[in-house]
Amino acid sequence: MNHIDTSDFYGPHVTNQVIREALAPYPDDLTIVTKIGARRGADGSWLPAFSPEELTQAVHDNLSNLGLDVLDVVNLRIIFDVHEPAEGSIEEQVATLAAIQQKGLVRHIGLSNATSTQIREARRIAEIVCVQNQYNLAHRSDDALIDKLARDGIAYVPFFPLGGFNPLQVVYPIRRRSAPRRHANAGRAGLAAPPCAQHPFDPRHLVRRASQGEPCGS
Repeated sequence: MNHIDTSDFYGPHVTNQVIREALAPYPDDLTIVTKIGARRGADGSWLPAFSPEELTQAVHDNLSNLGLDVLDVVNLRIIFDVHEPAEGSIEEQVATLAAIQQKGLVRHIGLSNATSTQIREARRIAEIVCVQNQYNLAHRSDDALIDKLARDGIAYVPFFPLGGFNPLQVVYPIRRRSAPRRHANAGRAGLAAPPCAQHPFDPRHLVRRASQGEPCGS
């Protein structure tokens, strides 16, 4: 394993501290990709932390807790909508991150939870090396975007590649497609598990039924 996806807002702070304790001094071939742009509320909610001051502090927090002098890749986490990409300008935020990059604290810039419009906007300001959005067998809305990024030489790094823990995104056993696909999980497709009348909020039940290849409610 040579790629770790993390953030100082996981915990907060705890995850990066554990990574440092376990792995520092880091191997030369290890790439640590972190994120900024969000913070945790007192109730555990996700809140935007998008001001220049918050973004700058987030970079320094990641550096400190990981024990690094420079961050390999920093993704700007966009949360105009917590659950999915939503439109809104990120010009100021990308410009702030580009200025931090020029100071030598960040090697590369990426985007997380981004729309196509936001990616175009960001690329006018700085080089974008990767995009991190949700993508899996049940959530494939980025199919066209993946192809576009591949043509432009930008890496696409999905999160929740196995569907996460949303009970409405549990995937049934994979079934063959009639035509092969050209990217992730080529030649395969999945079906999202429907809500279950008997256990509507129990993801354990959905996982159990999905693993047996049976529709929920039978």
